[in-house]
Amino acid sequence: MCNNVLTFENISFAYKGKKKEKITPILDDLSLTINSGEFISLLGPSGSGKSTIFRLITGLEQPTSGCISLDGKKEINRLGKVGYMPQQDMLLDWRNILDNAFLPLEINGFTKKNKKAHVLHLLEEFGLKGHEYDYPHQLSGGMRQRVSFLRAMLGGGDLLLLDEPFSALDAVTRLNMQEWLLGQWEKLEKTVIFITHDVDEALFLSDRIFLFSQTPLSSYKEIKVPLPRPRKLENLLSPELSKIKSDLLNELRQQVKL
Repeated sequence: MCNNVLTFENISFAYKGKKKEKITPILDDLSLTINSGEFISLLGPSGSGKSTIFRLITGLEQPTSGCISLDGKKEINRLGKVGYMPQQDMLLDWRNILDNAFLPLEINGFTKKNKKAHVLHLLEEFGLKGHEYDYPHQLSGGMRQRVSFLRAMLGGGDLLLLDEPFSALDAVTRLNMQEWLLGQWEKLEKTVIFITHDVDEALFLSDRIFLFSQTPLSSYKEIKVPLPRPRKLENLLSPELSKIKSDLLNELRQQVKL
């Protein structure tokens, strides 16, 4: 039996507007379930509700109706219970890499004295040994994103939310980071929900893809990715994946208004 890490039960949500202003709902009676250890990608045009779902999961917003469960428990206060990695790495320029990585532990009351060795070990695992006392401007884009991922991992539980983390990277670095992320995910045994606009990225990384289209969002199309693990980028060239990619691109094109 699968352990449900996250459940949305009949979730509706709308951002509050000014008085007498018509409020357009973003989510309308949406239900979904994420299982332990899955890699899920949310794919859809801008404004389809992907970032709103992340804000609801993290507790930055509360649903208008319905309930959200983490690990089978209905949770109202979800702040600090999931890890979040934004598009921009958001590293603090005045703190070295060790101090940036340590930030979520510091917020939760830990001191360097009892956690420094643990964070140093993780920095080495993430390929950042020798850069512990460098500052963000001294690192490449890919290395900065590794620090950001580590900080997200240290800041939450077993559920990690990644919001287009590689969108600002060049093509080669992006591919390298996708492979690196899969390796870390398999090693850490975390559950990942990943926002992307890139169909190839979604297919390469995911167990399932949730394709969003309608607004307000009340349902979605689920695509199971038929690729074994571990994966290689060459797998994307298989005829089966090419057909799925073509179908996804056609659906996305139909959703975009020129």
